[in-house]
Amino acid sequence: MKNKFLFFIMIILSTISVKSQSLVDTLWTHTLGGSGMDAVFYAKTAMDIDEDDNIYIATNSVSDDYDVGKNYGLVDCWVLKLNSQGDTLWKTVVGGSGNDVVGSIISDKNGGCILVGTTGSDDGKFISTGHYGDLGEPDGFVAFLDKDGNITKIKQYGSKSFLAHFSDGEEEWIGGKDELYNITETSDGNYMCVGHSNSLDNDLGPIDETQSWASWFLKINPEGKKISSKKISHPDEEDIWYLSYAYDIIETKEGDFVCLGELFSSQFLSYFWVFRTDGVDNTKKKWSKIYTSYSFQTQAGIVKKNDDTYIVCGGIAEANGNVTETGKGSSDAWVFEIDADSGDITNQKLFGGSELDKPYNILKLKNDNYLMSGYSTSNDGDAPGSFGKKDFWMLEFDDNLDTLWTSKAGGTMHDVIYDVKESNNGNSFYTVGITESNDYFINNNNGNYDIWVSKIEFPTITVNNIENSTNIKCSPNPSSGIFEITNCRGKTVSVTDLLGKQIYSLKISGNKETINLSSITKGIYFMNIENKKEGIKIIIN
Repeated sequence: MKNKFLFFIMIILSTISVKSQSLVDTLWTHTLGGSGMDAVFYAKTAMDIDEDDNIYIATNSVSDDYDVGKNYGLVDCWVLKLNSQGDTLWKTVVGGSGNDVVGSIISDKNGGCILVGTTGSDDGKFISTGHYGDLGEPDGFVAFLDKDGNITKIKQYGSKSFLAHFSDGEEEWIGGKDELYNITETSDGNYMCVGHSNSLDNDLGPIDETQSWASWFLKINPEGKKISSKKISHPDEEDIWYLSYAYDIIETKEGDFVCLGELFSSQFLSYFWVFRTDGVDNTKKKWSKIYTSYSFQTQAGIVKKNDDTYIVCGGIAEANGNVTETGKGSSDAWVFEIDADSGDITNQKLFGGSELDKPYNILKLKNDNYLMSGYSTSNDGDAPGSFGKKDFWMLEFDDNLDTLWTSKAGGTMHDVIYDVKESNNGNSFYTVGITESNDYFINNNNGNYDIWVSKIEFPTITVNNIENSTNIKCSPNPSSGIFEITNCRGKTVSVTDLLGKQIYSLKISGNKETINLSSITKGIYFMNIENKKEGIKIIIN
């Protein structure tokens, strides 16, 4: 049965007439983990669903009890399969005595899944899987699991380090660090994995210092056999100290690949890096673009809007460089559209409040809108409401980058959403995140960080644009708080905040009236007109 309590605070943020609206309802939630740290903070928690809405989750764990039950040493990969009702069908630990870190997970056509990540192990579940180098030296790996959670194959990919001898007599160990972060099925029935490598042999050459710490494209067949392994460096080869990472990848209709990555310059500045390859050799780029705010940046993902446009999402600490809007807080979500043929920015927007707001995922929905998720410490702007140190945060926007609704939930500690998938019927979505809380909306935390899984129903919202349906005017908007209202004689005008709390009310006596809200905190509010189903968004800046 659906829980009819308000699990998420849902806010309408457009200038609209709301005819009918239901709040975001939670169908079920589960907190899963052990007494140790599950969903290790430096690793990713990933999710996918299959055609039956079975849920596949991959995270990391150091626990050996409760829901986990096993640890091979240090950090292990923990994989679970749940049905659409949230019941656990199976769970397994993939690990060895080294650090084994999740990159991503996808479902297959047979009820199983494919896990990609990075391992420093050559024992445990990684015995005889082809580890390169010494124990602890990281390799990329791909693990295939069947419908019952049995591991049918694990293979490691990469190269080992070697001792380089230089003409000045110096010696240095070089290479051997190979990491995989993501995987996608390609149109030819194979798989493309992307990551990062500083190796210089075993198909990860050439021995060229401009290729050191480059992004890595690894193509494999359904049995895990390597088809190709290529490194792709950043476009400015004069700065050999760039570190290049590839995080997310989309295949185009032409068979090319558009990849979202990250660059670190010699000044250790972080940049968004998006490039399009030829889809054949994958080292030949059709275009390559750097996008920057000249501040700390984190990549959330890239999605295809249509054949001509892609949408990139990430977090920025400051609004400079290619960012055209004024920053909202200490960290904002930056969403920008790019042209598929050139990589040029065609539209962009910042989302957030006055504090720290960070996205970790962006999803294109079946209704052609977009769902962004992550965490927020704000209590205003696009992220009203607060429960603790960090709250689960989701926001839906349309193809014009206009916000439709935003929601928050959590407990008193740190709560972060890492991944979201839409149900096959489009009526709901599944989320996975990590939680340190055990109060408010979080129950049964087994200790430290656990994973949090939920199924949530989309809000039902029917809206009409009122721009041409009424002659009621409010101007200027935005303003410092002084608004002039016309054509409301005899009506009561009330102003509410984003949580629905009324903060102002006045009965208009004349055809034109001035209201003063300058003493109210800056932000977004709604002006409601008596006996009219209208909510006019006003902004105090």
